[in-house]
Amino acid sequence: MRVSCSVFTSETAATPTPTIISATPRRALSVSERRTLTAAVCRVVLNAPADLTDRVEDRIAGLASHKIKEARAGLRLFGSVAAAMVTVRKATAFHALSTETQDRMLQSWGESAVPQARTLFQLLRRLTLVTHYADPRSHASIGYLGALNTREPAMSW
Repeated sequence: MRVSCSVFTSETAATPTPTIISATPRRALSVSERRTLTAAVCRVVLNAPADLTDRVEDRIAGLASHKIKEARAGLRLFGSVAAAMVTVRKATAFHALSTETQDRMLQSWGESAVPQARTLFQLLRRLTLVTHYADPRSHASIGYLGALNTREPAMSW
């Protein structure tokens, strides 16, 4: 079963489906880290495809081992109750916050005076966006018609 942005349970996190990037997806995250990643992915890309979290995790798994450790530590920190308490004054893990509160927390970390917080926000945002827009299924939504050598011109020059 794929993880959906609208419904997330620990059962779905434990049994993800293969991604389109590779026949055997590489897993790098624990269930709690994956919950945090799923919630963040769903806030960065609204109406995200069901397999986007799988594909982002696959990209994380492809990083150098020390970068995987840093990404995992960042996801654990960002998803923690302590981080939410300090950032948005809610004693709730990031994945369990309302979408409005998740947006506030992401924005707060993106604009933080603490460079490490901004770096983690950019990691989540950039990995999600590059993974999403690299997928040909997203091209029509941004008006990309494909390479000109594979189609007719859309407008006359």
